[in-house]
Amino acid sequence: MKGFILYFIGFYSTYASPVAMLDDQYYSGTILISENTPGQYGIEDLTREVIFEAPQESDIQLYFHVRNGSADGVKVYTNDSEGIISAGFFKEKHTLFIVHGWRNQYDSPVIEVISKAALDAQDINVFAVDWSKIALLEYQEAVSAVPEVGRLLGELIKRLVANNGLDLASTTVAAHSLGAHVAGIACAHVGSECDVIVGMDPAGPLFSYDKIDERLDPSDAKFVQVIHTSAGLFGFLEPIGHADYFPNGGSDQPGCESDSIGACDHGRAFLYYAESLTTGDFTAVKCGNYTDYENGKCAGQSKSFLGQYQVDKSARGIYFLKTHSSAPYAMGDNS
Repeated sequence: MKGFILYFIGFYSTYASPVAMLDDQYYSGTILISENTPGQYGIEDLTREVIFEAPQESDIQLYFHVRNGSADGVKVYTNDSEGIISAGFFKEKHTLFIVHGWRNQYDSPVIEVISKAALDAQDINVFAVDWSKIALLEYQEAVSAVPEVGRLLGELIKRLVANNGLDLASTTVAAHSLGAHVAGIACAHVGSECDVIVGMDPAGPLFSYDKIDERLDPSDAKFVQVIHTSAGLFGFLEPIGHADYFPNGGSDQPGCESDSIGACDHGRAFLYYAESLTTGDFTAVKCGNYTDYENGKCAGQSKSFLGQYQVDKSARGIYFLKTHSSAPYAMGDNS
């Protein structure tokens, strides 16, 4: 734990602050404090005016991953259909897009962990979306760019459909933090034809719950699953998918007690999802609130699985579950 204490003032429960897995950060509603380099902290005023150049298509890069291929993937271009085929793309296979969050890039843990787990589990196409040229900007600039980044990613996906026969009905987009909103806008841009979006602790500061066109929401894909691990802090408190899963009540994740800032909780979302793709049995119970779940009042309610390769598309509503404090996190059916 870092040697300082920060007091939360003016906190908005419907908002959240996205954080890179290894960064310490604090969000008060008007300021964001983050550790830029070890021992060096920056303060961002979230009320200041933002002026920056609009994102360009060249700001978004795609890295293609295949089973038994390079861990770094192969950089591909959507206007080079032969190059994508040479990299190993097969239109008959299921396709997974992975979108990182703020202050991350294509070789960040979220990409590395999920791509490895997905390819260990299934022989599929994996595209890692690198929008780090924008994501590494100050938070306000990155948020302001999300609609255009999402639209541009949607255009790249459209080109993959047209040139390489990408089947959107067999496409999942897994996205963490600020990237979850990029994913929602991208899939909305392709007519909401993406099969599944998995939003891993979608980010919140400067997003409004009521403005669904600017954030991830159920209309963006055929099915939207959301995993909340820092709800009311760095992630949305409210459910924003067809099915919303709140491990350990959605905050204060076991094993993260020494992290007073909350970055550990925020990062747990993609770790749970990655584990669910291989051996993780994250059985969740439908329930109105976590207190009732803990008291066994929802024991007879329907159950569902967080994550997994074949997402439970029949699930609707709010689900709760518990996890271990370290990997393997899944506890199976502990209801």
